[in-house]
Amino acid sequence: MTAYNDVAQTALGYQAGPGFCAVDARLVPWGTRFSVPGYGECYAADIGSWIKDDIVDVWLPGSQADAWGIQRLTLTVR
Repeated sequence: MTAYNDVAQTALGYQAGPGFCAVDARLVPWGTRFSVPGYGECYAADIGSWIKDDIVDVWLPGSQADAWGIQRLTLTVR
């Protein structure tokens, strides 16, 4: 689990922001809602060139994205 802070449109056309995550859509279908410990609810609405396999990228503002680091967490699909 990593974090990003891009202020752009997600792959599904939403404005990137809190509650949106980038996923590998081959494993986590777009539109999936899940809970991330220490983050909250997330909606799979984006992809990234290096988001592969079980990597999920949560959106956080500014330097909070860098402070998130890399974490191994268990997600709960809603």
